Amino acid sequence: MTGKIHFVCFFLVVNLLIHGGCEFEKEESFEATGYIRDAVAVGGETTGWVIELDEAVNLEGKLYSRIDVESQSINFEEYRDEHVEVSGEIKWREGLERGRYPVLFVHEIKRLR
Repeated sequence: MTGKIHFVCFFLVVNLLIHGGCEFEKEESFEATGYIRDAVAVGGETTGWVIELDEAVNLEGKLYSRIDVESQSINFEEYRDEHVEVSGEIKWREGLERGRYPVLFVHEIKRLR
C-alpha cells in the first residue's frame, strides 16, 4: 500500500512540474492589428474571442493568423468585427485538443479607421 501512495505522489509531482511550469514562463510583449471576432470551439479550449491578424506572426516557430484574446478590463463585445490595434502580453496555455497555444492578454485596444 505504501508503494502505491509513493507512486501516486511521484506521478502528481512530475505532472505538476511538467504542466504547471507554464505559469512561470516569461511573458512576451506583443502588438498587432486585426479584427476582433467571436470564437466558438468544441471542448471549450478558447477564450471566446480572437483577433484575426492583418499579418500572420511567427511564435515559437509556428505561424498564427488568429490568436485568442483575453482581458480583465476590456469588453471585446464592444469591438466585435472592428479593425483594432492591440497591445499586451502573450502567454501560453496547454489544451487536450489544441495542444500548446498562445493567448494575448490585452492591456490596450484602439479602434482603427
